[in-house]
Amino acid sequence: MPPSPGSGLRRFPRPRIVISRCITFDPVRYDGSVIPSELVERMKPFVDFIPVCPEVAIGLSVPRDPIRIVRTPTGKRLVQPATGRDLTVEMERFGREFLDRLPPVDGFILKHRSPSSAKAGAKLYPDAGKSAPVGQGPGFFGKAVLERFGRFPIEDEGKLRNARIRDHFLTAIFTLARFREVKEAGKLRDLARFHTENRLLLMVQGERAMRAMGRVVANRGKKAPQEVFTLYGELLLSAFRRPPRYMANINVLAHAEGYFGDRLTKREKEVFEAALRRCRDGRTPVSEPKYLVLSWIARFGEPNLEKQGFRKPDLGERFGEPNLAKQGFRKPDLGERFGEPNLEKQGFRKPDLGERFGEPNLSEEGSGEPDYGERFGNQHLEATFGNSNLGDQTFFFPYPEELKVLETGVQERRTDDW
Repeated sequence: MPPSPGSGLRRFPRPRIVISRCITFDPVRYDGSVIPSELVERMKPFVDFIPVCPEVAIGLSVPRDPIRIVRTPTGKRLVQPATGRDLTVEMERFGREFLDRLPPVDGFILKHRSPSSAKAGAKLYPDAGKSAPVGQGPGFFGKAVLERFGRFPIEDEGKLRNARIRDHFLTAIFTLARFREVKEAGKLRDLARFHTENRLLLMVQGERAMRAMGRVVANRGKKAPQEVFTLYGELLLSAFRRPPRYMANINVLAHAEGYFGDRLTKREKEVFEAALRRCRDGRTPVSEPKYLVLSWIARFGEPNLEKQGFRKPDLGERFGEPNLAKQGFRKPDLGERFGEPNLEKQGFRKPDLGERFGEPNLSEEGSGEPDYGERFGNQHLEATFGNSNLGDQTFFFPYPEELKVLETGVQERRTDDW
């Protein structure tokens, strides 16, 4: 897999994604059109796509008379009103057989509102005649995908224009692809490395899930590798079921600032904290403070700094300057920084970020003093996690930089007519 030049020559795995064939690949829609997608075009150099059009696969022509889902006393049926054909059995059979033949995949991009492929939004009609829809739901093939792969990343091409959904989808599929490669290799030490490199990313997805996954990696019960990978994979899928809380990224970035301590000027800290406040207020994407941290990683690219642990930012010890600890670097006065008296008693080792940013639930997710040895029930892991390279964390580049789409960019045309 080629390195991504925009991501510091980081090498990314190639996610394997099932996609509706009409989305940029072939003009196979009922009217002979193709759906454009700037994102999918950008993804093609980095992703192995498996295009599928269920309607063409069961023998329907291009162009063709539209099909629809109708409600009957015996259940939902897929019919073609113009010809009177009932395609239910054929479509259900195709769905089973196609999904049975699939190699391991990392996600799906399905056509919005399609009566065959939709994840959601397919119109439900009371009969095959001229009538108004009475409901919505998944298409027939989309329903089969949800039943078989419901815990995997599944989105339609319309929702992927939403910046938050798109970022989460890309993060999830590249993380799952990376795990799939590790699982296929079957080495537990590679799984430990995977968990280490993804721990900030997993912390954003949820502290509890990260702890549970760490316990699996620790493998105190001496389970067989296959069982460990299975358990870890299930937890990983659960962790990525939903986009993270917006404040979770701010939580992790605030911790990451502690890596650098006295190496940052007062002005740099003020700029960073202002960027966090803009994120908190929804006025800027999380990429702004993230790039500031990345610039510091590049600037202070010294082995002693890069090996410093995330769990206990004792900056006096880190930089061989015992006097630093006395200058408040272990417990900076965040109340003074942000003008919030309630924070003045909070140490940097235990920042109450929920209180700091008006999100009390964050405090329950454990934002202070992550002792990995304790969490994972295995002392050797403390050394592993305590000496990870901040620049190696996938949190900063979870997917190729070339896939970033500006939130202010031109919106893609959405075709909803079915």
